Amino acid sequence: MNSYSEDKEIIEILSKLRNLQNQLGEGDGNKPSLLPIDKRKQLEKDLEELIKEYDHCLIELDRIEIRHSPIGKSFVDTIRHFHTFDLDKEWDYYYEDILDFHENGGLLERGKFLNNYYKLKPPYVKTGTKIPQGIKNICHESRWCFVYGQYSAAIALSRTVIETVLKHEFNLEGDLNDIINLACEKKLISEKAKWNAHGIRRLSNKILHKADVATQNQAKNSLDHILDFIEEIYLG
Repeated sequence: MNSYSEDKEIIEILSKLRNLQNQLGEGDGNKPSLLPIDKRKQLEKDLEELIKEYDHCLIELDRIEIRHSPIGKSFVDTIRHFHTFDLDKEWDYYYEDILDFHENGGLLERGKFLNNYYKLKPPYVKTGTKIPQGIKNICHESRWCFVYGQYSAAIALSRTVIETVLKHEFNLEGDLNDIINLACEKKLISEKAKWNAHGIRRLSNKILHKADVATQNQAKNSLDHILDFIEEIYLG
């Protein structure tokens, strides 16, 4: 589906749904409609099929790509008003369709997922390294970003780890460039940690301020450097 055609398709289905509901007397404020049994059964069957079609349209609705539509916000509001997407229910019924659609559409690339996952070495640190849970959580998230091919996000989160650790563990304030240098001058981190931290900082600045796109190798190196960095800081 492209941007506007998917909008039009959903709105057409919504119009048909409302029409069927009105015929069945199920619309807002409608009284039960007196229909022959055969006619009612057929309308109910049509309604059921149309709801399935609508659900599939919601599955295939692109929620990632920025797109242009003359309908805009009113279109989104129409969808929300008509139907709340029950993710648990939809997953139970349509999980194969959901995964197939996103895999075929490139959002979920099985080959890239497996390649990236097994490219990561297990993140071991030496026994006695006491890492705060919050830092662990960010590290976990950055590694999942790498697995899913979100390399720029992995690097941006790696920068967050460096800045958070240096500010909170050593009460350093100011620009990250100055903080890294000061931490090294005070012998709080090694020259190697300083070098790697600056490398991640520069990469992250290009991503955050110039919208550069990171490579797989850059993200992988950043994750490896972060693991060394937190081990150096938190090893008792």
